[in-house]
Amino acid sequence: MGLAIAGMHYSGMAATHFRAMAEHSAYPGGSDHLLLAVVVGFITFTCLLIGLIAALLDRYIYELEAAKVAAVAASRAKSEFLATMSHEIRTPMNAIIGLTSLLLQMELAPQQRDFITTIRTSGDALLTIVNDILDFSKIESGKLDLESSAFNLRTCIEECLDLLAARAAEKGLELAYFIDESVQPHLIGDVTRLRQILLNLLSNGVKFTELGEVILRVESTSAPIQDSGSACCLEFSVRDTGVGIPRDRMDRLFQSFSQVDASTTRKYGGTGLGLAISKRLSELMGGRMWVVSSEDGHTANLGGTPPESFAAAPCTGNGSIFYFQIVISLDPNPETSEQQDRPYVLYGKSVLVVDDNATNRQILCHQLRSWNMVPQEADSAKAALKILRSPRLFHLAILDMQMPEVDGLQLAQEIHTNFGPIPLIMLTSMGGVNDLSPAESQLFAAYLTKPVKQVQLYHLLIRLWHHAHPALGSFAPSAMLAPASPQMRILVAEDNRVNQMVAQRLLERIGCQADVVANGEEAVIACEQLPYDLVLMDVQMPVMDGYEATRQLRSRLASQAPIIVAMTANAMQGDRQQCLDAGMDDYISKPVRLEDLSQLIQKWQGFIQVHKYSFSASGEALPVPQSAP
Repeated sequence: MGLAIAGMHYSGMAATHFRAMAEHSAYPGGSDHLLLAVVVGFITFTCLLIGLIAALLDRYIYELEAAKVAAVAASRAKSEFLATMSHEIRTPMNAIIGLTSLLLQMELAPQQRDFITTIRTSGDALLTIVNDILDFSKIESGKLDLESSAFNLRTCIEECLDLLAARAAEKGLELAYFIDESVQPHLIGDVTRLRQILLNLLSNGVKFTELGEVILRVESTSAPIQDSGSACCLEFSVRDTGVGIPRDRMDRLFQSFSQVDASTTRKYGGTGLGLAISKRLSELMGGRMWVVSSEDGHTANLGGTPPESFAAAPCTGNGSIFYFQIVISLDPNPETSEQQDRPYVLYGKSVLVVDDNATNRQILCHQLRSWNMVPQEADSAKAALKILRSPRLFHLAILDMQMPEVDGLQLAQEIHTNFGPIPLIMLTSMGGVNDLSPAESQLFAAYLTKPVKQVQLYHLLIRLWHHAHPALGSFAPSAMLAPASPQMRILVAEDNRVNQMVAQRLLERIGCQADVVANGEEAVIACEQLPYDLVLMDVQMPVMDGYEATRQLRSRLASQAPIIVAMTANAMQGDRQQCLDAGMDDYISKPVRLEDLSQLIQKWQGFIQVHKYSFSASGEALPVPQSAP
């Protein structure tokens, strides 16, 4: 604008001068002055145009800055709203899930147990919906950051299968996994998000399958990886024998808030966010997700974003295969595997594998061969008895419990009657062993709960040939909680009365007594008066919040400060780190499950008993137990 004003000023002066000159147009050179007037007029017009453009740009930039400020404010308000809603929802959910966990540990009438189980299942379902909405919001706003920590892939997969084993057993489904030998199991990445993808795909497989199996496979791919000095590309596939997906509905699969069955009376329920979140998570991990499905057993329908080199295999029946790839780092310092220490004890041992499910036989035989054992398959009790009548000697037989015509128990009785004391291992679904009488249980050296964990099978076999007596006992997961030390002095800082009661009852269930205070200020005073070992600290409290209370305790008590664990409904991205930055030692989110609280207490009680909590001269905390994977 300044340039335009200067131009107009100069133009005015020039016009006055040229008007005076025009009165003497007869003198020589008058045409030159006319040309100069035209040039100056053009310059003036250009300056005016530039001034106008500058004014428009200034206004546009101002509007952009105002819009940016408004967008940042809206994003901040959205994040604060989500954080508040998450906290407000999780607080009553803590009471629902915590108290139902306690009730399920008590003696109940069948109808009472059924009612409580329904409440607990509904509570878990509601919590899943809340988590899906929060995850989707974080992904959409670009605020979901991936963590990086060392983990074991096999352990991650087996934990996922454990969570779904009971549901699969109720429907009579086979649930299994297979990891190719080329896959390095020791990895560095975000195990929580990988577990989230796997759980979503596996639970969908179990949900939409009424008969057959759900199988997870993991393989390394030859896909090119940029800067892949210590990274690999893994391809996961989850195959089910369910209903399949129609071709005209494939485009709905990975859309937010969309489902294949969008009717109001849809059979399977859900938010329609699970697959959309899983696809975005796989993309954040440098990969992709796609699906091949058939509803008629012949036509393969393709959806998602498969690699260009992908070619779907011919259909052999109804069902779907969900694939996803991720790029992940290899752990340069993998833990030493016990399987490498004593493989010679298994070398050459002959094993009969009896299972009517071909996939289970394939996976078991593959695992046994990897330990230099010699397996032979039988798809029925009749086929197994025929093999046993041959001259071949078997050192062990692995029997599936649920088989048509003749089940595993009847086959075991036949083997003991006619073929001598061959050690037998029974494969059973959740709870199947409870139906056996003591005499029937004596037929087996051990039993394993399906899906079979490779590490459990390996250790069982090692023990079998390192002990004179073949009775090894059960390797099924126990529902009992390990009791905590009653000498631990625990303080609960929580302002909500219902949550105070829930925390006390949960701690009593695992053998601990706790005192309760209603805010951070009371927590500081209590810790100054009594030497508490551990404080379960809520974050949002009146008078003094958990962050400030933690800083006060660290400042006042220094090396005598207790272990401080955040027990909070703040479960948004960054809340855990904020608690740790404030000086807390660990974090557990609400709603608190009995199993999670038991593991946390066990994790810290050994450290408290042996080391206590102390600080170095520099004020830095000494090494503490690492968070559970």
